[in-house]
Amino acid sequence: MNSMKENKEKNVLPQHSKLYPVLTGIMRVALGVLTGMRFTCDERVKDLKKGDEAFIVLCQHPSMIDAAGVFPMFAPRKVYTVAGRFQYIGKKCRKLFEMLGVIPKRQFYTDFACVRSMLAVLKQNGVLAFMPEGRISMDGANSPIEDSTGAFVKKCGVPVVVLKLEGSHFVMGSWRKRTVHLGRARAKASLLFEKEELQALTASQVHEKIKAALAYNQFELQEEKRPKYLGRPVGISTNMYRCHACGGVGTFTDDGKRVTCSACGYTLRVGLDRFFYSDKKDETPAFSNLAAYNAWQKEVEEEFWRKEDVRLAYPAQCRSRNDEGDYIKTTDGILQLDAEKLIFTDKQGEILFSRDMQNISGVSADYTRAQFTMYEKNGALEFQLPKAYCIAQLVNSIVILHKKATASDEVSA
Repeated sequence: MNSMKENKEKNVLPQHSKLYPVLTGIMRVALGVLTGMRFTCDERVKDLKKGDEAFIVLCQHPSMIDAAGVFPMFAPRKVYTVAGRFQYIGKKCRKLFEMLGVIPKRQFYTDFACVRSMLAVLKQNGVLAFMPEGRISMDGANSPIEDSTGAFVKKCGVPVVVLKLEGSHFVMGSWRKRTVHLGRARAKASLLFEKEELQALTASQVHEKIKAALAYNQFELQEEKRPKYLGRPVGISTNMYRCHACGGVGTFTDDGKRVTCSACGYTLRVGLDRFFYSDKKDETPAFSNLAAYNAWQKEVEEEFWRKEDVRLAYPAQCRSRNDEGDYIKTTDGILQLDAEKLIFTDKQGEILFSRDMQNISGVSADYTRAQFTMYEKNGALEFQLPKAYCIAQLVNSIVILHKKATASDEVSA
């Protein structure tokens, strides 16, 4: 009976390819050439890498290249990672992901098959890595982490390692198309919990320590030295949807050198270090970087959502996908967000999709393509919005409203 159970657990895991060591070696070399990335870890992590003990890796997610640093960091151990299902299901890169031992997950949706696979990794004394933020950082600062993370980590009862990254957001941030800018990046792994410590803490205490350990601001980390990166940061205005000077929405454009409001002419010069500067001598801009600017945008959104009977509405195209990533239907309509729900209606006003705000834990967003994806039990809905700025505004609003809705539920309980 136990043998049958063990076989069942093994069957839910992807198999690492025999080429795994070669692939991770290529990643290490590529990251070294492109970013000069240095991999460092403390003594306890070195012991875990040399041994055969199960452990968890929690990784920060400031950029598109973060996962590539996980595999070489923990060599010679083979790592199982978790990735959003539709990042590779139905795509050409699927074979590569499977060779690397990637476990597919429906993002921001309870996926019991994924959870079983994750637990099976640890039962087989494997290394499990995942990114609790879920989505790539919009602005170089960390995204919220769901409360369930602490409970899951405590339940696993194995050592927990944190992988921190510096500079990767400037190499390949969310506002960039899929190109890499050469420049400085660092990766550091350190032990967060021994399994004995997990047993002594509550799930809430574990979660708070995880949040503190994974918190980051890539600009603050490089505030003092401000290293430069090769290539102009064209597209950095993608996530700057509101003008600080005139309040206009969707008015920013940039050429990699300056961010300019088309309505009032407000301008910020962008350095090769990705920080903002003023064109005027001896003048300091109100915001020195994208993270600071987006923090102000969030404050404005919070004020907006305190008002009664307000909503956002965008014309949108909805494409539905089946479980294998194939597109099966496309519908034009209106995407609406209010304090309680996210709704998509067709041109006749019929509601085709509706989800309560407390059940929206996050959004898988592609800022440069103006797309975001909502995951369902047997597939996903991909929404195409008219402009990239719409995605940034929508993501900020959903994060604010979800937090508000879940806080209200806790008070009611």
